[in-house]
Amino acid sequence: MRYINAFSPSNLGVSTETPWTDFINPFALGFLSNDKISAYVKGHIATSEIDLDNNAIARIVTSTGFVGNVMFQQNPELSFIVDSDLFFNSKKDLDNIDDSLNYLNDYANRIIRSIITENLHKLMEPEVI
Repeated sequence: MRYINAFSPSNLGVSTETPWTDFINPFALGFLSNDKISAYVKGHIATSEIDLDNNAIARIVTSTGFVGNVMFQQNPELSFIVDSDLFFNSKKDLDNIDDSLNYLNDYANRIIRSIITENLHKLMEPEVI
């Protein structure tokens, strides 16, 4: 199961001058989380693999980058991207596929909530389902 989340300041209705630490927790930002050098950081990419229960793995890649077709954008805007790939290291019974997918989806939600700040969560205007 794969989720790609891209966060850009303009889509959130905030200034591009707002520090990433207002939206993303420092552990996911690397050098971007340091106020003294973040203005000099030209790019960020980090990969982590997390063992989940039930022989599942989450591979998380966090990076900065441009989203969309940059050639046709006047001023392409840097976004923070979270690419989450969750999978099992074993075969799953087709009769229980819904349970398996729900399991991975639950972990994907937990992972993204741990990465984003409460401030970003509120800016996304979540709705209770």
